[in-house]
Amino acid sequence: PAASGAPREHLLAAAAALREQGEAVRALRPAKSASRFTERPRVRNKERAGALRRFLIDTYGLEALASGAGVLDVAGGQGALGFELLNLNRVPVTVVDPREMTA
Repeated sequence: PAASGAPREHLLAAAAALREQGEAVRALRPAKSASRFTERPRVRNKERAGALRRFLIDTYGLEALASGAGVLDVAGGQGALGFELLNLNRVPVTVVDPREMTA
């Protein structure tokens, strides 16, 4: 019986050539960064309240924040922003959150 198609050696050589060509193309590409967010400064979750506190002070000023009854923090979660405003800047804060408090 006659064999049809290309010989096995020819197929293996073609696959090896394609693999080498792919590796050469990948070597020419610039290396990908670990994250698409590496170009901008990231604020970690634990530092988020402090970043927001500084933003509020820079935007509105301590006098405006401390005037009247102070700041109303709606959906304030565990109260990290309120804690920092009160203890670091002496700004009175009321935290309102619809969820039950957890210990």
